[in-house]
Amino acid sequence: MRIDSENTKPKSLRRLEYVLLMLCLCVLAVRATYPENPHIVPLNTTARILGNDGFSVTISTVLIFGAIAWCVGVFLCGKSPYRFSGIEIGFVIFLIAAVIGIFVASNKRAAITDSVTLIAPMLMALLLVQILDSPAKIRLVLFVIIALAAAGSFQCFDQFLTSNQYMIDDYEKDPADHIGRAGFEPNSFQHMLYEHRLYSKDIRGFFITSNSAGSFAILATFAAVALLIEKFRDRLKESSYAPLVYCLIVAVAVAAGLIVTQSKGAIIAAAIAAGFLGVYLAFGGWLSARRKAVFGVCAAAAVAGLAVMVWYGMSHGYLPGGNSMLVRWQYWASAMKMYASKPLAGVGGGNFATYYTHYKLPQALEAVRDPHNFVLTLLTQYGPLGVIGFVAAFGCVLCKTIFAGPATNSADQRTNDKSFRVLAGAGLISIVVALLVFRPILMADELDESFMVVVSVVLTLYVIVAISFGIAFLFLWLSEEKSRLTKHGLDSATRAAIFCGIVAVLIHNLIDFAIFEPGVLTCFWTMIACLVAVDFKAGRYQSFVLRPPGAVRVAAIATAVIIVWGYCNYALVPAVKASATIQKALQNPNRAGQLFAAAAADDKLSPRALNLSGRLHLQYYRYSPDKQSMLTQAAQYFDAAIQRDKADFKNFEKLMIVYELLAKVSPADEAGEWTQKAYDSGIETARRYPGK
Repeated sequence: MRIDSENTKPKSLRRLEYVLLMLCLCVLAVRATYPENPHIVPLNTTARILGNDGFSVTISTVLIFGAIAWCVGVFLCGKSPYRFSGIEIGFVIFLIAAVIGIFVASNKRAAITDSVTLIAPMLMALLLVQILDSPAKIRLVLFVIIALAAAGSFQCFDQFLTSNQYMIDDYEKDPADHIGRAGFEPNSFQHMLYEHRLYSKDIRGFFITSNSAGSFAILATFAAVALLIEKFRDRLKESSYAPLVYCLIVAVAVAAGLIVTQSKGAIIAAAIAAGFLGVYLAFGGWLSARRKAVFGVCAAAAVAGLAVMVWYGMSHGYLPGGNSMLVRWQYWASAMKMYASKPLAGVGGGNFATYYTHYKLPQALEAVRDPHNFVLTLLTQYGPLGVIGFVAAFGCVLCKTIFAGPATNSADQRTNDKSFRVLAGAGLISIVVALLVFRPILMADELDESFMVVVSVVLTLYVIVAISFGIAFLFLWLSEEKSRLTKHGLDSATRAAIFCGIVAVLIHNLIDFAIFEPGVLTCFWTMIACLVAVDFKAGRYQSFVLRPPGAVRVAAIATAVIIVWGYCNYALVPAVKASATIQKALQNPNRAGQLFAAAAADDKLSPRALNLSGRLHLQYYRYSPDKQSMLTQAAQYFDAAIQRDKADFKNFEKLMIVYELLAKVSPADEAGEWTQKAYDSGIETARRYPGK
């Protein structure tokens, strides 16, 4: 039986869903304007209350707890419709793979954090499928995605015109000081990579790389195209060009942001998907009638293309396309060696970088954290089960869109009435507050004492971002308000544009890792939820009513409490406490040793605090009169870090250095023993990085 109206939900649940919708949009806004990656230490993080890993887990927890709150609300209400999308099947499979990956991982904290970061947006998608039960809500979500991308376009143009050159000028004025503020040692490998990225003038917007900015812009561009197509079709019934013009201005701004990123992969993938969309709009009826045959031809072409690519790569040792494809083939070859050694469960989430050095080709210059292919990323870290689960979660939605029968209804509803104004106004205010309040907490930029400098930084980094988002959002809102039409249906054009945007991102991430940057991943699953919601309104999915009996409701709520308790104790609290303590240590050098030790005690799985303690004592050794004692303590910390991550070569390398120094400062009768230990540590280092 099909039940698909928000009016069938209890009033208390509907109110909760409005709150959760605003919460999800705020998380999306923060992630889309903050360079978040739980496995990368960002530059100039000293002033922040949490490290990147702590913030990432915290933000993901907001989404996870939001989904749990909805489930509890449903069971408390006793009766509510549930929209089954098929994402649930893939989610459960991936969750099983993630749990297995935690147990097999060398660095279990990294595996837990990575799993949480991937699972949270999937849960959010399941939640949004339930919440987006009207065209007004779907439009609001699309408005937010497009407006965030417009703000990102402004950031990209700023980097293109001024910011990147300013960074280069600052570096050339005093390279040593600039590198010190960036947190790198002069003349190190990290220094070389930083200098390369600096002079490449990467246009990355709010993200870590231009490819990530490109992937986000793809999703937003096709969302804007969906609205633009509707406005173009509605133009025949309108008496004014205003709605079309307002929407066109924002769409052009978003597309310009995609182009200015200069991400070749993103631009080519967007062009391919735009071609698909154009063919569909021109021959949609003919394609729909022959969709199985068309899909078969496309699938066969994709398999043939993959076979040719593999043959060429194995025959030549590289792929055509210049240096970028050369290094990608090196990444993929090493990743397949990694998978061959761990074929069942992978190496565990977030552990790719640790294991990559074991298999890195000697001719490959850079040690990377990702193989630049989303399938290989999942395969090497979560095994075949992880790939099946993740792909099935969105694949079932895409297949439903392709193979489902014709729509049974257009679900026309008023979107420019008072209720939509209230909804859009609440969304705009919520996100602006998030950008002006929570984003500064995340960024925590160190401000100069000069009042004018403080004002300039606040305006540039925070206020202008909120204003650019607000202007784009208002333009989209006006495109609705200026329309004389009282009904707007989310038709096949909307569905096709969203579908093509998702496919474009998947194509792009066959040669990149942008989809796993949390901001892009959250937007990706948001678009999946929008696609499902549009198809629900078109009658392509079915809902059913949940009527759990009293005993089941009590058991479900008790289970939720147990899940929250376990999650807090093993995933959230240790990671956040340790991250906060490490930040305090970075802010208080005099207490750093004590605080690093406390952080290691707070999180008994992460090797990071122990590694930092070892490096700190290695620095103390240079100035301490009791050099042997400092080195002995450093060795203990590095050895303890090894026990928490035995696959990482770095702690073995540091331990080798410490033992070499101990051999120099120890009495002659002890020097031989320390030298032997240095040799043994060096052998272990070489086993984990044989190509270095």
